[in-house]
Amino acid sequence: MILYETTFIVNPQSDDAVIEEKVKAISELILANGGKIVHEDRMGTRRLAYPINKLHQGYYATFLHESDKSVLPLLDRHMKLGEEYMRHLTIRFEADPERVYGDKKEDYRAPRKIAKPKPVSDSPKEPATEEADSQSETTKIEIVSSPVEAATDKKEPATEEADNASETTKIEIVSPPVETVAEEKKPADEKPEDEEL
Repeated sequence: MILYETTFIVNPQSDDAVIEEKVKAISELILANGGKIVHEDRMGTRRLAYPINKLHQGYYATFLHESDKSVLPLLDRHMKLGEEYMRHLTIRFEADPERVYGDKKEDYRAPRKIAKPKPVSDSPKEPATEEADSQSETTKIEIVSSPVEAATDKKEPATEEADNASETTKIEIVSPPVETVAEEKKPADEKPEDEEL
């Protein structure tokens, strides 16, 4: 006997009695041919990944069963002839059934747990932010540019007016702590500092 997992989808537009009959027919077919059902999982009506016969939902059921190879063609033929079966798949199950299915039944339709957001404090700065600000490093750069240097590059005589017109630019760079480093996007109009020199 080999362990197999058979999953199939039944048309959900059928009556509940018809769906129950189609699921029971599969289990009876397995049992009638000397198989043993290890686990039965009825997931119910679920949304399909893609439309099948213009339907967007299907009733899913899975049987984990020990049976002989001769049962597989019978299952395949039964599901191909039954119009209510939309899709089916039988695979050889090589994992530990207790580990995969276990004794507890999982409710697939149970709502997911969503973590509650942390409350926002009323103060303008949180203590963690103040600590991060105190850990940041400040670097000051002073750039002096004068028209005199520009004039000497062009080989024009420098004048007293040019000496008086020198400009001093101060730039202060504050680097955030390692934990809160985030890349800032610079506008396309700004040039890197190296090009200004």
